[in-house]
Amino acid sequence: MSVLGPGLDGELSEPEVMANSRAAEWRVIERRHVGEFTSILRWHPSEATGMLAAAARGARGTVEVRGEGLHAELTELSAGYLWLPLEDVIALSGCARAMSGTSSLSAAEEAVIAVTGRSEIEFERVKARRLSDTGVRQGTRKGFADRLRGFSEAAAERGSDYVTSRRIAEALGLSASDEELRGRLAEIDPDRYVAPLWRTR
Repeated sequence: MSVLGPGLDGELSEPEVMANSRAAEWRVIERRHVGEFTSILRWHPSEATGMLAAAARGARGTVEVRGEGLHAELTELSAGYLWLPLEDVIALSGCARAMSGTSSLSAAEEAVIAVTGRSEIEFERVKARRLSDTGVRQGTRKGFADRLRGFSEAAAERGSDYVTSRRIAEALGLSASDEELRGRLAEIDPDRYVAPLWRTR
């Protein structure tokens, strides 16, 4: 089993992942490999995988991924992945052990809540309900460049070198999978848009 981009999901820090995976085989994704999955990221803009691709292209720094102050760090290790036997992953992960006897998504979610006290799925449900009003989403697109500038400046003051396109969508009330959003970022300043990341400065 592979663990890509240690620390990029924002759940565990890079040092925590590496400390618990000392026996794992380490491999690196190079810039030349990124093109092999770039097309997939266009229709499935996975945040962590996108950050892995950005790291392979040389991006380094602090990335703001969520409004509750959740950050991830892009380092020299971010463009790599660990290869571990599945049994080692299960031995290391309380969530994996708790989910091993489940047979449905709801049961798996309950098992994770029992271990961690929270549900990432519920977080996404709440956010989806908040963005379900199409009228609100359309309205927030007005003055996009000005609002993006203000948000970028505030994020930089919080110590963020980058924000993800998903974080921008969250902050500005847009759909996180909106291709128009990603297109606008590239149009406003292609040098600042390192998909899926936007440089705050």
